[in-house]
Amino acid sequence: MIVKHKCLNYSERVIKSVIDKCNKDFKGLDGILEVFNNTREQGFVLKIYDSYDPSYDTCIWVFEIPLQDQLNVIFGNRKDCTADNHWNEEMFKSRITFDSLNTKDVIEMIFDYIKERYDRDLTYDVKLNI
Repeated sequence: MIVKHKCLNYSERVIKSVIDKCNKDFKGLDGILEVFNNTREQGFVLKIYDSYDPSYDTCIWVFEIPLQDQLNVIFGNRKDCTADNHWNEEMFKSRITFDSLNTKDVIEMIFDYIKERYDRDLTYDVKLNI
């Protein structure tokens, strides 16, 4: 039997919940979900685009480190995200770490961050794609 490696399970659950919540609660938010693997970590990066000012774009990495029962979150912007979806070492050192079983806390924290940054008078439909 071929199975997906378990180290993406929690990250995937969190990021899908965040996207579902954003699609329900926000209008006019555009973004894309991409994956990354930098040999030490693997997970997802959610890129949220600002229509008028690319410097306002947000990158949110959600990932697990193999053999650790932790979810990690890094917040950054477009300048912090390399072409292959990596971040710099300083950002890694300042990551936020959660116990993998506390996915609800991670979802709420990420959603609150997005809400704080993007909860404006948005009038268009949400277009986050999985």
